[in-house]
Amino acid sequence: MLVVPEELVVLVSVLLPVLVEVFVPVLLDVLLVVALDVLLPVVLEAFVPVAVEVFVPFSVLVVFAVEVTVPTLMVLLLLAKLWYWLSVTVDGETIRPSVSNEPRDQPLPPEYEPPPMSLIIPISRNTVLPRKADKSMERKAPRTAAETSSCSIKERFPPP
Repeated sequence: MLVVPEELVVLVSVLLPVLVEVFVPVLLDVLLVVALDVLLPVVLEAFVPVAVEVFVPFSVLVVFAVEVTVPTLMVLLLLAKLWYWLSVTVDGETIRPSVSNEPRDQPLPPEYEPPPMSLIIPISRNTVLPRKADKSMERKAPRTAAETSSCSIKERFPPP
């Protein structure tokens, strides 16, 4: 029968999780680099001989896509937003937004004019809006405590 020293068991039980947490990600990174930079050209050379002549390693392509293409697209998007903000056309006429609070040269068309003040009704939390007369909304006499505790939930909260 094989006898394992207790120190070895403790050492393995303590160090094995640490080694797995540290070395497995590093090993996966190394395998990924080997797969992308070494094995991919070999596979492409074996199956697609012409592609090897114009081959760019896949990792370089990913770095190019992330570090060059994405910021370029973001800059182009910002330029497009800026161009749209600086010149907006409405009905064939270019309207440039004004930053200052100067009055407008021309009045707004009637459909853009605000309604007269007589049509604006101020509504606050205490404003009661008129409603249709509804029989279900009639006030009933308040119940006593005994009636409230003895009635069912359906009686307390009738469906709408």
